Amino acid sequence: MSPRTGKIRRFGALLLVLPILTSACSGSGGSPANASGPKALTHAEPYTGPEAGLPTRYPEPTKTNAGINVGIACAACQIPGVALGASAARKTIEGLGGRVTLLDAGGDPQKQLSQFRQFVAQRVQAIIVQPLVETAMAPAFVDARVAGIPVITIGSPGDTTKPLLPGVTSNVTFGLDQAAFTKARYLAMSLPKDAEIGVLGYGVPSDSVKYGVDRTEYWAQQFGLKIAQRSDVPDLTINAGQVAGTAMLERNPGIKAVVSFTDAITAGVLVSARQLNKRDVIVCGTDYDKNGYQAVSTKNGSCSVRWNWEGLGKSVAQAAYLAATKQTTPPVVSAGGGTLVTKDNYEQVPVVG
Repeated sequence: MSPRTGKIRRFGALLLVLPILTSACSGSGGSPANASGPKALTHAEPYTGPEAGLPTRYPEPTKTNAGINVGIACAACQIPGVALGASAARKTIEGLGGRVTLLDAGGDPQKQLSQFRQFVAQRVQAIIVQPLVETAMAPAFVDARVAGIPVITIGSPGDTTKPLLPGVTSNVTFGLDQAAFTKARYLAMSLPKDAEIGVLGYGVPSDSVKYGVDRTEYWAQQFGLKIAQRSDVPDLTINAGQVAGTAMLERNPGIKAVVSFTDAITAGVLVSARQLNKRDVIVCGTDYDKNGYQAVSTKNGSCSVRWNWEGLGKSVAQAAYLAATKQTTPPVVSAGGGTLVTKDNYEQVPVVG
């Protein structure tokens, strides 16, 4: 396996935790204990970005006698959050009298493409998929349309101002822009004006990943924060976060916060911050797994994002059933972002996994 293929597969194992570096509208949180000076933002501005007008749910499907079979091309069902979403989708479809065939790509883009084509050959009535690599899947989406099979995507495209990919019937978006806005707003209300922050991404061939990082930077700058450094980690591990965090904090000693799209990375940044005696540095990741819980429970102002996997699973299932039974299916629905978890609410939010 080539280094590039291995990198894509590791990305696939976390893509459905995709909505990078972000949080959602629910939850607000306290300020870092060591933050001082006038805050960059003194009040919670409402979100008015491109996702503000999107519907947050599909119409309730009318149950028919059609015994539909929905294929779920799971990107990486070994991820606890993804498994929660798939379980909710299965429960919803079966509750409507349908059945589910699930194939798990395990983070392998080539395997996902093969499994998708298998669903097309089997003539399932609808396919649910979050593309690991959009460009690789695009021709298969067109094939599905030619075969009369509606395709429901998850988070693709991430930028909801762009049209759906050819062949796609509907897209359930994580709400990347809204989430980026809320994360930046939380940091701006917690840190002084012109405070420096660092952004850790992951170099993968995904437009959604790049979009999420870009919008995080955009909103942070709109709220008066400065991006000291943006870089990518080579792997999705605590060790990679620690190495990247050490390099970033040594190069930019004034950084007050570091954001990333997975708690494994930010957990590593916390380790590096403590080793450098920078305990006032806060981190904000995504997943709210055990790493996120440990970061937030330090009560230094760090945060994590717990995506509503159960609600997302229900939404994609409803979209698939609506489309398969030729009921009205909105082209884009937002899953609503998720829950921003901070020291104020972390004990009430279920840990994923």
